[in-house]
Amino acid sequence: MHITIISEGAYPVTLGGVSIWTHNLITNLKGHNFAVLCFTIEHRTLMYDSGNIDRIFIFDLNEQPLTGKGDKEVTYRFVKSLLEGKVVEKEVLINAHKVSINSEGFWKAIEEFYMRENMDMEFSKYFWTCIDVISYVLRAIRAIKNYEKFKTTDIYLALNSGLCGIIGSILKLRNSVPLIITEHGILLKEIEIWFEKANLEEPIRKIWRNIFLSMVMTSYDNADVLNPISHYHMDLEVKLGADRRKIWVIYPGINTFRYRPSSTPKRKQKLTVGVVTRITPVKGIKEFIRIASKIKKSIDCDFTVVGPVEDEEYYKECIEEMEKLGVKINFVGKKDPLPYYHIFDVYLNASLSEGVPLAVLEAMSCGVPTVCSDVGACRYIASAVFNSEEEAARIVIRLLMDERRRKALGNMARKRAVREFSLRRMVSEYDTLFYSVFSSKRKERITEYESPVVKLVKNMLKVKEIVLNKTAILTNRS
Repeated sequence: MHITIISEGAYPVTLGGVSIWTHNLITNLKGHNFAVLCFTIEHRTLMYDSGNIDRIFIFDLNEQPLTGKGDKEVTYRFVKSLLEGKVVEKEVLINAHKVSINSEGFWKAIEEFYMRENMDMEFSKYFWTCIDVISYVLRAIRAIKNYEKFKTTDIYLALNSGLCGIIGSILKLRNSVPLIITEHGILLKEIEIWFEKANLEEPIRKIWRNIFLSMVMTSYDNADVLNPISHYHMDLEVKLGADRRKIWVIYPGINTFRYRPSSTPKRKQKLTVGVVTRITPVKGIKEFIRIASKIKKSIDCDFTVVGPVEDEEYYKECIEEMEKLGVKINFVGKKDPLPYYHIFDVYLNASLSEGVPLAVLEAMSCGVPTVCSDVGACRYIASAVFNSEEEAARIVIRLLMDERRRKALGNMARKRAVREFSLRRMVSEYDTLFYSVFSSKRKERITEYESPVVKLVKNMLKVKEIVLNKTAILTNRS
């Protein structure tokens, strides 16, 4: 079977949970071949390689032209749906390559929305906001305008319900290939976090919200299967209007053979609290630092952050926060996390948004008790969750001061990881999902197909029916 993965700024050009999940899936599904279609906003080198990937398409969206007048009606209907946060019609999606920011339909749609919504902002600012957000989507659509290039596949697997989902929807409709959408994060929530960091005014936020909501709803409408990575994500999809009958939950898995408790006892002077994560605002590094400063007041211990810096400005802010609070945090950069899991006494994840964090599962598999912010699916997997920095500090302090409790929770975490979150289990479930979707689509094609013999018989029956009707008419006249 051949599967085309649709990625946005993740696999195979960046590190992180989604990329690791994708790489694990590809390399362990030996019986399948893959293509990867990845959208980025800058040139990046490949971070992963696998023998069963036969094609990789990397599209730098800044290089995709937005020339041409397009089609007025298609452009109007497409842009109108985005701005109103509604599902884009299938007919419009099939012709999405005809959408253009240079079309009269573009101007008509944004002008109507501005007037109807009484947008509390200058029109020029509103206009350029629309251009910025919508052109990002249109550049991705332009990148795939040669639809035939992506047709030789059995399944599209989109890695989010935003840009990946809408691109997957277009390819599905154009090429009659089934679409699976897997969701690892809470896209609409992550946008809100970005709003706060960027300090955007409400009218601009509304434009962004509606456009992303439209992409999410359009993705849900066109997916053959929605594949949330936890029941938490499933509940959110249903609240947004997803068809529950489309949903197939599969939790992520990690290599429990590699990530296992150390065979040698810990030899160190201090207890250690740590996290493995990317240095970026959504991962809550500043929150980790503030919690660490509270813990330090009660117990002397070390704090370690393992992972690459993705946001240099944010990293500088973290260093300033650390110096201001007078607490030492060891930022060790991108390293193999396994040795660090073995020295961690408590794993502390203060992320602002999560799906099912793989690093938490890895720590569990290594027998480390995990304390996480109550976001995403963390409450389903962690040893303990918290809703405030003070609560986090209290939980961690109690664990650091109670070795027996730490070991008991660590042993429980290891057992759960092996039982519920192994890579072997995850790969087996995806193998079943892919074959199920492929078989269902094949049955549809077989049903739709008519052999020449069947067609001949049907035509003969039609002719016979016509003859009988004419005979009946002549009989009645006589």
